[in-house]
Amino acid sequence: MGTYYMMQHAMCKYADDSYRIIPASNAESCSAKVANVEHRTDNNNLKLNRIKAEETVFVQPQNRVPVSIPSVAVPGTARVQFIKALGVTISRKYSVSAHVTELLTNCV
Repeated sequence: MGTYYMMQHAMCKYADDSYRIIPASNAESCSAKVANVEHRTDNNNLKLNRIKAEETVFVQPQNRVPVSIPSVAVPGTARVQFIKALGVTISRKYSVSAHVTELLTNCV
């Protein structure tokens, strides 16, 4: 497990999963960052599985100002409302209520 901070964004790697966290102010650089990751995987005899790739745009939950959400940064990537990172479901508004609901449902 490691975290690498590069030019105002973070990349977290866990086993064979990775999560790239890019602030909205750097959204235009997302496709270049993914291309860089793909280049590094190719150089290390690995393959980036684009079929499993997903993108979420996180917004502040109490934000009353309309938020301009950019289009999908990397063509072919699915835009989702929830991500599951390290087994925890997180909504794009930073809520874990879906995760708690799932846990409670499984306990019955």
